[in-house]
Amino acid sequence: MTTRIFYANDGNDRLIVSMIRSRLVFFHEAGVAVSSERKVPTRVVWWKPATWRGFQWRRSADAEQPRNLRCLFNGSVDPAAFGGTAETAPGYFKLACDSLVIRRHCVWVAQGDGTPSADAASVDRRAADVRDVALRFDYGGQARTVRHSAAPRAAAAAAAT
Repeated sequence: MTTRIFYANDGNDRLIVSMIRSRLVFFHEAGVAVSSERKVPTRVVWWKPATWRGFQWRRSADAEQPRNLRCLFNGSVDPAAFGGTAETAPGYFKLACDSLVIRRHCVWVAQGDGTPSADAASVDRRAADVRDVALRFDYGGQARTVRHSAAPRAAAAAAAT
């Protein structure tokens, strides 16, 4: 997972962009999570090391937010084509698609449903097909791009042979 941190407003606001591309045996997830935080002064308490700097980062909707967010999968494909869904909260945005591949036959037998039709037996593997996740946005007056791709590793492996 690729994570990048950007600062704005003289270092008082920060944006954390995390690219999601999980490929486990039974679970695949691809997307991006964006969190905006503001530096909040705190009283130094000697038994709490997190306060020793005199401030803490806290998620905030008042911190500078990224503008013109554009997420693309596999170069130029809209995440909706992969079943991407958004989750939002103050100071937080996540756009991801996921798929869980299980042996559905075992579930149907355990529930006593028998064998369903061929359409019901199909497995949604769209998240497994995502090879490249890119996020373009404006933050702190600059255009930015954060990318997570499996392609550089494959290209490096091909070049090594």
